[in-house]
Amino acid sequence: MLYRSSGGDLIFGIIGALVVFAICFIFALISESKDKKRKISIGKYCKRAKIRYRESSDSIPGCDYEFKITSYGYSQAFYSIMSGKRLGIEYKVMDFYYDVGGKNGTRQATICLLSKNGLKLPDFYMREENVFFDGIGQMLGGQDIDFDDDLDFSNTYVLQGSNEKAIRRFFTPNIRNTFTRASSYGYVYESGDNYFLVCDNSGYKDLWGRLDFLMRSVRIFATILFESELNKR
Repeated sequence: MLYRSSGGDLIFGIIGALVVFAICFIFALISESKDKKRKISIGKYCKRAKIRYRESSDSIPGCDYEFKITSYGYSQAFYSIMSGKRLGIEYKVMDFYYDVGGKNGTRQATICLLSKNGLKLPDFYMREENVFFDGIGQMLGGQDIDFDDDLDFSNTYVLQGSNEKAIRRFFTPNIRNTFTRASSYGYVYESGDNYFLVCDNSGYKDLWGRLDFLMRSVRIFATILFESELNKR
């Protein structure tokens, strides 16, 4: 009886494992099918709107600036790259894939890169602040550029960069207010030279999600351009 029971448990265990494998395989096929349809939809839209489209690249096309965000992990790749130019502003929206290692180490994000010739932005990296972990980081010497007269902004973001003086000059009250109002988006920001990069780590987006992401990014970039023109006068 004991031998038969053990044998039955083994059989049921194998069957259970096969069922789990089959379910995971089916879900993987469904997910792959949805992603394929998403990419096709984006490609068709780009064709109709006469927007440049590129299926994949191992770096951001036409950009030689090295961003901290796009150096995360390894095996970085960019997919479904849509790009264009309007009113002197160049834009690119794309899927960003990278791996940080481990069993569940793959990451998916959406990136928007905006640029304008002649625009000189300070190098900065900015993300949402985690009170506990970033508090420990600052105790250990981690950088976070704060503004004593704007606690809402300073308590919302961790701001880092090599030229603190230039960064403080760039982050005018209007620009800080724009980023504070956009804090609910959960985006990560980075800039340098004439580039402004926005990253949404929540995953890949469908066509309409991409267009909404682009519009949000452009609204922030418009404030940056406006303030940059004022500083030239």
